[in-house]
Amino acid sequence: MNNALESILNKKEYLKDYTVRLCLELGKLSLNNLNSVEIYALLFDREKFSYKLYKSNDLYEIINTYITFDYILKESRNNKPLDKEFIYEVNRLLTDKKIYQVIEKEGMFFKSNLKTVDEQLDEIINSYNGKNISIHHKLGYLYNDITFNRLFEKEIFKTITFIINYELLKNNLFPIVLAKEEQETFKSYMLHKNFEGIAKRIRELSEFEKTKYNNF
Repeated sequence: MNNALESILNKKEYLKDYTVRLCLELGKLSLNNLNSVEIYALLFDREKFSYKLYKSNDLYEIINTYITFDYILKESRNNKPLDKEFIYEVNRLLTDKKIYQVIEKEGMFFKSNLKTVDEQLDEIINSYNGKNISIHHKLGYLYNDITFNRLFEKEIFKTITFIINYELLKNNLFPIVLAKEEQETFKSYMLHKNFEGIAKRIRELSEFEKTKYNNF
């Protein structure tokens, strides 16, 4: 039984608070204009939300993030090993505005001249699943492998955030919020190949969410 996941789902006010903070911080990566009050209204109190006041892309982005988070909550119950189909689906949910009847150009993924995205993901996932180290250290390496290789054309940092949260939830740990400032810190860690630093920060952010949950 995944006590962290069940605890989060059962404490609705914390779940709403976490969801708003997650959408807010990930939205900052693409200069989304919605603040936390507006995001809360959009997701949980729509009668008080006036859609005409906001750019459609800002709304799609927040809704996509919310739907993606709901997807990983459901999938983490299955406790399956990480696979490329899951990663593709996370990125698709984050970027596919056709769900909302908005036509968007095809071409979600970069085309690699050396290896296909499939081949690179296979190598990365096999390496990840084969590592016999702590989950935080595994995620540190995974963060580097996916972001450094720039496998996705769109929303790469959001995609890796949800992959990390999926794996944390599967391991009975609290999901994290990766603020824009944290992404810059992680980039610095990557440049210096400081995977220990990434692992330590993931652990700290997860423990922060557990403490915040306990204080609700």
